[in-house]
Amino acid sequence: MGGWKVAIGPQQLPVAAPLLDLYPDSSDISLFRNCTIEVELAVRLRTDLPRREAGTYERSDILDAIENAVLGIEVIGGRFDSVANVSFLSFLADNLGNRAYVVGDSVPLSALSEVNGLDCLVTLDGQPLYQAPASHPAGDPLLPLLAYANAQSDYLGGLKAGQLVTTGSLSGVLPVRATGLLEARISQVGRTSVRFSD
Repeated sequence: MGGWKVAIGPQQLPVAAPLLDLYPDSSDISLFRNCTIEVELAVRLRTDLPRREAGTYERSDILDAIENAVLGIEVIGGRFDSVANVSFLSFLADNLGNRAYVVGDSVPLSALSEVNGLDCLVTLDGQPLYQAPASHPAGDPLLPLLAYANAQSDYLGGLKAGQLVTTGSLSGVLPVRATGLLEARISQVGRTSVRFSD
């Protein structure tokens, strides 16, 4: 398994779903109906983060377990035409809508603390789709991972060294309705891209 998508779910409960399909930067992916993307920071684990029977992980413990951070593009497109009428548990079982994840530039770990407020630009064949300051819904991109590490419960082996863990959108959900080269850049951090084709 390539890794995990972690999030804070209803009632502020941390949840995770598998990332099954990881793609390198500039990969080609077929465009599908209702395709959407999110620009995200992810981390690659250097060591396992097993569930602790006593005590809890602190943010510094999570940082110590990280090999590097990357800028990524999550491609969202699950089994449901619309998640508006779907229960959260069904959405969770559908890998939280994850269809693919494009792994871009390796970025400094300091980006995890500094990314909020930096300019985020997304273009499709050079035409802007989105330009606004990057903003993580939890404030700190590591908070969803920290919360899940302290409450993890799964039957897929847990948080393991080498896995990629993505922690939430910096751009909100962006629809992609045409083929072309989609590029995402965050100033002072890095870039990544994916080509959507027929």
